[in-house]
Amino acid sequence: MEEFGKRLSEASAALILLSREFERLETDHSDLLSEGYPFSVCLLEVVHGMLEWQETINDLKEAIKRGETANS
Repeated sequence: MEEFGKRLSEASAALILLSREFERLETDHSDLLSEGYPFSVCLLEVVHGMLEWQETINDLKEAIKRGETANS
């Protein structure tokens, strides 16, 4: 689980950087960037969703460390 958390954190950081670059280019290249865009929401919403998911995973990991479970 530790390795997953580490990779999720790395992916979130990379997605934030990608989103910033996307926003910088969007004004001049929106047609090109939207071609084949794989998400149903804007990239910023994808970033926020990823960060929320990461927070949920981190909270669950902390609960497990404290000995809490879903049945507690």
